[in-house]
Amino acid sequence: MKNQFWFTVGLVALLGSCGDGAPEPEPEVQVPLVPPLAKYAEARGMAVKEPIGPDKQFRLVGELAFHLEDQVMPQDGELLLGGSSRMQFKVMSAGFYTNTFLLASAEECWVQKHNKEFEEYEPLELWKESILRWHALRFPWGWQDAEFGEFTLETKLGTLTLEVNEQLLPSRISLRDSHVALSDWRTASNSAVLYPMHWDWTYEGRRRVESFQSLHDRSLFVDSAFTPQTGQRDRTYLLDVGDGNEVSGELLDILHAAWQSIGVAEGADWFTGAPGQWYEHQGERRFVFEPGIESQPGAEVLEARDWLVWSTLQKVSAEQAQAYLASVLPQLQATADGDLWSHLSENDRVGRSVFVLPVIRK
Repeated sequence: MKNQFWFTVGLVALLGSCGDGAPEPEPEVQVPLVPPLAKYAEARGMAVKEPIGPDKQFRLVGELAFHLEDQVMPQDGELLLGGSSRMQFKVMSAGFYTNTFLLASAEECWVQKHNKEFEEYEPLELWKESILRWHALRFPWGWQDAEFGEFTLETKLGTLTLEVNEQLLPSRISLRDSHVALSDWRTASNSAVLYPMHWDWTYEGRRRVESFQSLHDRSLFVDSAFTPQTGQRDRTYLLDVGDGNEVSGELLDILHAAWQSIGVAEGADWFTGAPGQWYEHQGERRFVFEPGIESQPGAEVLEARDWLVWSTLQKVSAEQAQAYLASVLPQLQATADGDLWSHLSENDRVGRSVFVLPVIRK
């Protein structure tokens, strides 16, 4: 196995005599020293290294029980978890409308009550829940090396602590005044990885128990699944965003936008007038103007259409991106309709790579 560290154990026979004819020492045995977190990944049936791509999200379906003083209120629930600050949570009661909670970021949150219009909602509690869920489901990915016992992880809301049981599976995770006991470990609906299906929450003096019947990992949700807007989508992440602190690590969505570009042969090598970014397309370097601005002299214009956009901080080549996006098109009910546009981050700094593929939605 590549990239393993080895240490040598000498096995020496203990002899009652040191005279002539004593047997030679047995051969040395090399024993692999695995990375510290590998045993936790193995316990869950996970790969030690996290795979590339944004299709690392989760869909959970099951039952909820809200404990309110001496009363228990059962509900049905569906949860889409897109990251540490992206979540869609639907809570349903038989005979009643669904309540839908949407968390798009640490500052953006909405609720739709009883089929009414979406309204803004305080994001803190849902953000805290999203952090707890995300790091519990992904453990040990994203956690620092540690020995058996209690793990800690710094988040924007404080220190996250996690405990594991004798089977090396997370048993409890806490952040501020929110605590979750995890149990009933079963494989996902679509993989052999183990996940907790029973979540017992205590927070701000309240209790909620979740019993999930199904969990789908390696899910893929577009960013608009976490917002109430159905019209024009934000297109800013078609452009490079510096060190990536402005938005979360992975962004994937189908956007509807016009596309203006100009090649080096047409004079783009000296063009600096309008905002935009350099892309590679069909082996040519082209300057792509920011969507929404007026027509630019000499630019080739494509009318507004659908584009599948993947923006990532991972180091990915255009060939890898092309293969990845082709593999997820069936999940998005879309087909490719042209060649990939690639903006690769500069090698001398941390930045985003952005891949844009023209698509047709089925």
